[in-house]
Amino acid sequence: MHQFDTDVNGAILWVVDLVAQLEKKVLEAMTAIPKWGEPIDSHVKQYCDGVGTWVRGHDEWIFEGEKYFGTKGPEVKRNRWVLPLPKDSRKGPKDIGPIILD
Repeated sequence: MHQFDTDVNGAILWVVDLVAQLEKKVLEAMTAIPKWGEPIDSHVKQYCDGVGTWVRGHDEWIFEGEKYFGTKGPEVKRNRWVLPLPKDSRKGPKDIGPIILD
């Protein structure tokens, strides 16, 4: 928000646009993978699918673990709503660790 001198809505729109650009870039790259013939093509496909699965798994972990959303991860995943914490609930630089949301 500070970097682009915008509000929360502007920041969210910026992230949405960035994700759309990255998604498009990945899909274009996937269609541009050269063909070498078997068995290399199968191995390359398996590797690319594995990378995609890793990214998807990380997304799932964010909601299933309690690090970011406490016990509200499934609710946040379902609704895609996160309420901002009050400023006084943020920890200082000496305090490291998750912030309890519940």
